[in-house]
Amino acid sequence: MPIDDDIIISGEAVIHPGDLHEDFIRSSGPGGQN
Repeated sequence: MPIDDDIIISGEAVIHPGDLHEDFIRSSGPGGQN
């Protein structure tokens, strides 16, 4: 599975490899209250 490809979750949520780290920090990271 190429890591450069988009990761599709639940068939509707698409995560781009470039945004993966930053999104996880905001959403579920420590202090991610947003």
